[in-house]
Amino acid sequence: MRLVIYIPAYNAAKMLPSVLDRLSDAVKDQAEEILVIDNASTDETSAVAQKYRDLNGLNKLTVIRNKTNLGYGGSQKQAYRYILDKGYEIVVLLHADGQYPPEQIPKMIEPIAAGQADVVLGTRLTGDPLAGGMPLYRYAGNKVLTFIENLVLGWNLTEYHTGFRAYRCASLDQLPFELGPDYYHFDVDILIQAKVKNLRVVEKAIDTHYGDEECHQNTWRTGISILALLAGYIMYRIGLRRSARLGGARVSKTGKVS
Repeated sequence: MRLVIYIPAYNAAKMLPSVLDRLSDAVKDQAEEILVIDNASTDETSAVAQKYRDLNGLNKLTVIRNKTNLGYGGSQKQAYRYILDKGYEIVVLLHADGQYPPEQIPKMIEPIAAGQADVVLGTRLTGDPLAGGMPLYRYAGNKVLTFIENLVLGWNLTEYHTGFRAYRCASLDQLPFELGPDYYHFDVDILIQAKVKNLRVVEKAIDTHYGDEECHQNTWRTGISILALLAGYIMYRIGLRRSARLGGARVSKTGKVS
């Protein structure tokens, strides 16, 4: 199946080369494209990525630099439209900060390649994330939000907030992701959309690693935004609110809702 690895990057010049180094030769050979989208970094992220490509002869590494910051969710919307337009079959989302294990990409894509899943989430919470350096407040917040998300959506996932995911592109194309938020709660919103579309979501346990990477996320803002998404979903399900984002509307390449 045609595989693309998408790496959203913001001020990731320090960590990006090591993340690329950790992609196995087999994965680099299998992937048709490795897409790095630099979301208007203020450091040398794009230059570092381009230098890595040239020094390593990795011609399938594509570097796109945004002139303005589209937000974490906005960058994903841009990437997924690019990926769908190119006809790929599987996309892996891998953060550029080194928190997620590139070595485990093969097991992330296996359920999709086997026809058993539409979305695969790499979960850190089935192991010992605190031993991997996850701050206690993030662990606690993740657990509380996941409990609420499971209660609202009727799933039994261990983590909704992972930045290591794989999507079947044909399934991704069913979702009106262009209508999703531009901030970090995009990751939860797209799962809510997947729930509405009855997509098959499975988890794979992954290792946790927190180092000295910079965090660009406002945890409180993200948490409150997620709760607002869940409240909107409940109102949609009980018929008190109409939502093109949840009701299956699609957005054309020109941005028109249908």
